[in-house]
Amino acid sequence: MINFHHKKCLCNVTDCGKCLTLNCTDDSCSTHRLITKWRYRKRLWESLMSKTEKLRDSKPKKELASLQTDIKTCEEEVKRLGEVVGIKQ
Repeated sequence: MINFHHKKCLCNVTDCGKCLTLNCTDDSCSTHRLITKWRYRKRLWESLMSKTEKLRDSKPKKELASLQTDIKTCEEEVKRLGEVVGIKQ
């Protein structure tokens, strides 16, 4: 399990993707890549959830089903990556 320490990015932009995970800024570092991937997937999942809620009444059922499939896939990946990284959902 990885000890996750949230630190600010050097550029001071929230969640820019260049996190200082474990004091690491090396994109070739597997730990850095794993946590960055988790952050991007979590953000995508949250975005899809929000989009589904906003468009629930106006979108055709086929598109909603597709969005729900994407949400489920993202949710499973976020959960799996979170377990590897040691982040509780």
